[in-house]
Amino acid sequence: MLWFYRSGTLKNLPGDRDAADGMGATVGSQAPMATHEKERNAQLDLSRALAIVLVVMIHLNDRIFDPIAAQATGTEWALHAVLNAIGRLAVPIFFMISGALVIPRADPTHIVRFYKKRIPQFVVLLVLYYLGTNYVAYLMHYEDDFNIWSRLQDLAVGRMRDAFHLWFIPALIGVYLAAPFINAISRMAPVSTLRAYCVVGVVMTMLPFTTVALTKDRIWTAESVEFFGSYVIYFVLGHLFVNTEMARHWPTWKLTCTGLLSMAIAIGVQCYYYRENDPHFHHAITDYRGLFTAIPSACLFLMLLRVNVRSERMRSASEYCSRLSFGVYLIHLAILHVVLRLLQQQWAAHYALLPPALIVIVALSFGYALVLSRIPVLRKLVV
Repeated sequence: MLWFYRSGTLKNLPGDRDAADGMGATVGSQAPMATHEKERNAQLDLSRALAIVLVVMIHLNDRIFDPIAAQATGTEWALHAVLNAIGRLAVPIFFMISGALVIPRADPTHIVRFYKKRIPQFVVLLVLYYLGTNYVAYLMHYEDDFNIWSRLQDLAVGRMRDAFHLWFIPALIGVYLAAPFINAISRMAPVSTLRAYCVVGVVMTMLPFTTVALTKDRIWTAESVEFFGSYVIYFVLGHLFVNTEMARHWPTWKLTCTGLLSMAIAIGVQCYYYRENDPHFHHAITDYRGLFTAIPSACLFLMLLRVNVRSERMRSASEYCSRLSFGVYLIHLAILHVVLRLLQQQWAAHYALLPPALIVIVALSFGYALVLSRIPVLRKLVV
């Protein structure tokens, strides 16, 4: 049974016995986050489990919609816009979970040891799953050819091709590189310093990007937009939301209204571009660097932190899904290529494919992650 605290404010959160980053991968020992140190953080497990399903949904939504975009009806565009706005909340949640769990454990006095613990593994996984996912896409006729050397050259310059979900790994490496320094700031400076950083980052990064998405005019340079890094902002916000008193007294109803209003604006703008037959639509308005994704994702994360997971069965299910979420993320797009292609051969409707395809892809991805997690020599491929 799930329910929100009646006061609408965030109470002390249970700790996380096996500390993990935002995708469920283990990063270290327990930090003194809260009162019940021997328990996992059920709220973060639940957030991670929900987010991984949303990730699969948004990629499936894009794969279904992109081939029909030029001929799509207004209803199809509206459905795509709604699913896109909802699915975009997942990645910021992953970064916020990572910040909550990683920053307190990123010892600034042992930076090299911290880096060696995870970053080399991320690089290996990036290469393996990049080649594997693109090869599956080639087998399913999403690509005309497959040349390993050519693909590696593309990867070196950031072209993910049909493994586009793996952009998350370089971004995750980036926030890991920043984590020890953020930890040092949090230890030596008041919490207000990190809050100020988030405010400056929003003004210098998210605000101009959102303006560009709305007006199509770049008011500041791309360099200033990228300098502060939206993903580092999510990373820091997660730490502040979970490990400090920030936002604990914001009423739940205000979070709900703010999040829904932001999403409604994003959906409305997307539908407006469709009516105007404007190709600018795409995903700019819901980009992770924009406010119309940052605001609702932060609101949703704070609301999930207020959920009291009373059912032991729900706690176990959330923990189970949470632990496997990294492997699910890595493999789901390759499975999506296969499942969607096979279903499209038997199913004429486009969006009617989404519910069954989502269920099958999620189930197969979790099955893959579960099997490999139980084989010691292969475990590092999924956790």
